[in-house]
Amino acid sequence: MGALAVVSNKHYTFEEYLKLEEQEHIRYEYYDGEAFARAGSSMNHSNIAYNINRSLNDAFRERECFSFQADVKVELKKEDVYVYPDVVLTCHADDIKDGYYIRNPLLIVEVLSPSTESYDRNVKWNRYRRLLSLRYFLFVSQQKPFVELYSRSGPNTLYQYQAFDQMEEVIAFPDLQFNVSLRQVYGNIRFIEMPDK
Repeated sequence: MGALAVVSNKHYTFEEYLKLEEQEHIRYEYYDGEAFARAGSSMNHSNIAYNINRSLNDAFRERECFSFQADVKVELKKEDVYVYPDVVLTCHADDIKDGYYIRNPLLIVEVLSPSTESYDRNVKWNRYRRLLSLRYFLFVSQQKPFVELYSRSGPNTLYQYQAFDQMEEVIAFPDLQFNVSLRQVYGNIRFIEMPDK
């Protein structure tokens, strides 16, 4: 995702947060009373998320599952934490019926940006992994071919870690009967050399 900026030092109620988004037509992530505006993202960031979302939509077109790119909130703690993942997949009937929030995601993707990588890896991942429904989670680099997969077989099992860095490699999601190659993830992406820190 793009950079985050705190709106103000004001503490927002959940209702005020929803009203803020409705009035300003800006997406805000919400953490325990604080609202953070999401800034725009790079072309690579946007294209990678699009490639993954398109692959999911193609694969799940005939199933009762839906994939969304960056515009649908995931509820991490009722009325306390709401975030916008870069890509999220749900097959849960309550999520589909609700129409506004996803509470039972199966797969979440965060495309890493230099400005938010620490936030994504620490704050968001620590919250995501508490979701009982979550089976798969991806961190995707936009600077080079590199994808990290965390997967588990059930709500009370440990996450397994795999890393992929070759374009011919295929990432498998057995519980979803879905596979995607790094070539699909990084289709039409031009990597830009970043200066060493």
